[in-house]
Amino acid sequence: MLREATAVDARDCSSISEGEATIDLIYPYSVPGEVRDGEIIIKDDAVIYNCEG
Repeated sequence: MLREATAVDARDCSSISEGEATIDLIYPYSVPGEVRDGEIIIKDDAVIYNCEG
């Protein structure tokens, strides 16, 4: 699922290169996370959700 993951700002869907972000996984799944030093970080207790509702 992380192979094609992208970090985006949930407010305007722009790419994030550092800081808190929504991590878009394989469509339609997303998870809250952050980008730190170019790496996507997802907390162990983060909940993956379906972005379609």
